[in-house]
Amino acid sequence: MLSVSLKVADAYVRPVLHFVRFEAHGYGPINTWHCHDLYHVVYIVEGEGVFLLDDQDVPARPRRLFIIGPKQWHQFLSVSETFCYDVLTFELRKENGKPWDRPFWELFEPPHRERFCQALAGGVLDVPERLHPWIRSAFGAAMPPAHGSGESQYIYDFKAREEVILVTFLQDLAEILDRIVPRPDSTPRPSERRFHRRVVDQAVRLINENVSSPMTVDELARRFHLHPVYFSQIFKAEMGLPPRQYLLQLRLNHARRLLAETDMPISDVARACGFRTVAYFSRAFREAEGMNPTAFRVQSATITPRLFAPS
Repeated sequence: MLSVSLKVADAYVRPVLHFVRFEAHGYGPINTWHCHDLYHVVYIVEGEGVFLLDDQDVPARPRRLFIIGPKQWHQFLSVSETFCYDVLTFELRKENGKPWDRPFWELFEPPHRERFCQALAGGVLDVPERLHPWIRSAFGAAMPPAHGSGESQYIYDFKAREEVILVTFLQDLAEILDRIVPRPDSTPRPSERRFHRRVVDQAVRLINENVSSPMTVDELARRFHLHPVYFSQIFKAEMGLPPRQYLLQLRLNHARRLLAETDMPISDVARACGFRTVAYFSRAFREAEGMNPTAFRVQSATITPRLFAPS
């Protein structure tokens, strides 16, 4: 078997392809609410669905690309009689055999990494119609015979070449993303800078006034009639961090106050801070604080007076 290693952030990881196929489903849930150490790359071909991703309910419609990372909670549901998509599932393993669970965009070279990070931060990207045949071809080239309408016409030993197949697919996907994601422009003109400043000021005010609302970056961008990637670029240029990170930091700061100063149940704290699920809130809080919300509350109780939650 050919052995392929990818060098990522001065470490080598081995790609392991689990499956790639075309799936067709009827109305209803496709899987259960779960997370794991795998990556999913999903491209919607036909029909309508909803993908539950951490704290977001994201419409799944044709020409929409989803990137779902390790330890990200998710569930797929079909809301039409016919719901079809291409899916490729893989994992990356360190040299010691343990899973590598870094964000998907870290697989790409530094010149593209920041652009892809902004484009894929929400895990969703709409593919222009002109690139639809290309992305279907990328999935099809990776599929073994009898796995779907877009399958490869080449006969090969799938297991013997799975690492090469995966790396080739990722290279194709990088080429497609490079054509979708806007490149940073040169220094904006004064009138553009004033427009950027005004948009970001209004966005920050909107975020701060609606911290308990499960607002997404896509929703914010739509309010200003901007592409989410372009909106994220001008927000980061003005604020020094992407809007998704700003939203998360604001929600976590609010959560810290509620945990330290009230007896609100953890589920109520999550909702009051704009998190749609307790699972996502707990994971985000642990990543930020190094402990879960309950442990943080216990620690805070020794130094902070507690208020009773409103009845």
